[in-house]
Amino acid sequence: MEKSDTFLMVLQALERAGVLPHFVLVGSWCLDVYRKQFGNPANIPVTRTLDADLLIPRRVSQTLKVDLAALMEEIGFLSVPVCARNVARCSRSTS
Repeated sequence: MEKSDTFLMVLQALERAGVLPHFVLVGSWCLDVYRKQFGNPANIPVTRTLDADLLIPRRVSQTLKVDLAALMEEIGFLSVPVCARNVARCSRSTS
């Protein structure tokens, strides 16, 4: 599976769960999106990392309850808790 296919699969899962509008794409993947949107101009770098960085810019309503780790597990990611504050690192094999 291509990196961009995995990236799209994550965005689609977030959209189905109703949480995508609450996220902002940051990091190197946004450059790829910009390149595609603006016709691949030479001044936007091609380099990107394998991880996708998503920012939650403001507090999300408490009525919107989504287990993001479980959501990522549903699409084949491994979720590993990283601290006691309900934070998990999700990864997927690239092989």
